[in-house]
Amino acid sequence: MAFDAPDSVIGKALDEWNRLLPYMKENEYDVAQNVQPYASYCIAVKRRDECETAIDEQGLLVDSRQDTYARNPATLIQQGCNQTILEISKRFGFTPADKKALAQEDKSEETEEVPDYMRALLRK
Repeated sequence: MAFDAPDSVIGKALDEWNRLLPYMKENEYDVAQNVQPYASYCIAVKRRDECETAIDEQGLLVDSRQDTYARNPATLIQQGCNQTILEISKRFGFTPADKKALAQEDKSEETEEVPDYMRALLRK
């Protein structure tokens, strides 16, 4: 089933959406139920790339109003985008490390011991 991106996912964000959509389907993520975090991830990737371009063009330091150097504001936006990307990546297992962590979570849930008091309740 094809799943169209929301209208807010455009340009490089749409490219990222289309790049990851097969992964989402392959790993049986319900895109319709996860559309907002998935879209947020794609938009964050786009914005991070825009910030990197701005930093490359302007440098890490820019002229301030006081005729001194100041940190390029794009670096702050870039940090926020990177944080969003990392958080959402963990949710979907986009990197090998994230995927491994999710698999370990699933495995620990499957092998989780039932406490004795719960076992007694289940027998009733």
